[in-house]
Amino acid sequence: SFLGQAPMTLIDVLSQCKRWTIGLLEVLVSKYNTLMFGLPRIGPLALAYTHYACWPIYSVPLTLYAFIPQLALLNGVSTFPKVTNLWFLLYMFLFLGANAKDLLDFLLEKGTFERWWNSQRMWMISGVTCFLFACIEYTLSSLGIAVAGFNVTS
Repeated sequence: SFLGQAPMTLIDVLSQCKRWTIGLLEVLVSKYNTLMFGLPRIGPLALAYTHYACWPIYSVPLTLYAFIPQLALLNGVSTFPKVTNLWFLLYMFLFLGANAKDLLDFLLEKGTFERWWNSQRMWMISGVTCFLFACIEYTLSSLGIAVAGFNVTS
């Protein structure tokens, strides 16, 4: 009954995600945004919607985190502490703790490790592609430089 309701290819998924992201950014900065307009009317649920609407902004640090270590490696600069350094333990604790907490939350909601791993991969792919391009397209259209087009998915 749901055949044809969801995009089937990665390109279609990212295109649809970009459209949704532009819509979230439009709501986030409109005069009817979820904090000023929604908080008095729907209460704490507005904070959850605002958190979701801010996801596209995460694309900037995520993209930097994805590319700066590779650029530093090419130039011979160390971006992470050496294993022999005590700061490495803090870095390892934060990295493993954040991922373990996310995995535990996923498993407690009856998810599987494989689905969690695929979710992590899709978050990274979305963060450096559709979220980033939606932020750029929204900024350009807000400045009047570009007009947002509508891409039809299969």
